[in-house]
Amino acid sequence: MLIVTSSTHAIAPNLHRKPPYDPVKDFAPVSLAASAPELFVAHASVPVSSVKDVIALAKAKPGSLNYASPGTGTIGHMTGELFKQVTGANIVHVPYKGAGAAIREVLGAQVQLMFSAPAAVIPHVRAGKLKALAAATRERLPELKEIPTLAEAGYPAVEASNWYGVLVPARTPKSVIDKLNGEIVRAVQLPEVKEAFLRQGYEASPSSPEQFGQLIHADIKKWGTIIKASGVRLD
Repeated sequence: MLIVTSSTHAIAPNLHRKPPYDPVKDFAPVSLAASAPELFVAHASVPVSSVKDVIALAKAKPGSLNYASPGTGTIGHMTGELFKQVTGANIVHVPYKGAGAAIREVLGAQVQLMFSAPAAVIPHVRAGKLKALAAATRERLPELKEIPTLAEAGYPAVEASNWYGVLVPARTPKSVIDKLNGEIVRAVQLPEVKEAFLRQGYEASPSSPEQFGQLIHADIKKWGTIIKASGVRLD
């Protein structure tokens, strides 16, 4: 069994001309487990209070705003590229080696902005060190209802989900996949598991194998289009 994310399974294969694996043909989907939209945050010192403020400042002073990511090709990086393509805001990508390093630089105001998974930045938002500008989704998060969405700001196309799911090797018998799916769905729906996900800003999102397969197909196509337009490559 393999736990995959949107970064490893929908984005990464699009970054290589000849990826070492086929994200569809080499695996069989079992179930989605949890998901959360990327959060758009800014250092507390940045003179913005909304997404529209960021766009206005970026257009008034092109290239003056930077955004950190855990590395080239991560969901944080690609969400920034999607944001740039949809809004026309000229913000500069600064990749780091991991989320921890990226967040440290934003907290130190060396970089002003970041798209991040909720769990990594919410404690700093609540401590007043970062501003949560928007969630890259259409509906507000149940546990973070005070944070508006990019759809509310007028940019519903800027939608990016950091999801986790389970795969098995291709040609695994359907009876085995169905058994695994039933157990994963049961476990993810346990009250204590759902609560644990919510505390981290994630929503328990169990699915059928078919539904998870459809999500993978859709995200591979979506991020492939964005990556092609951005010109980002890892080889």
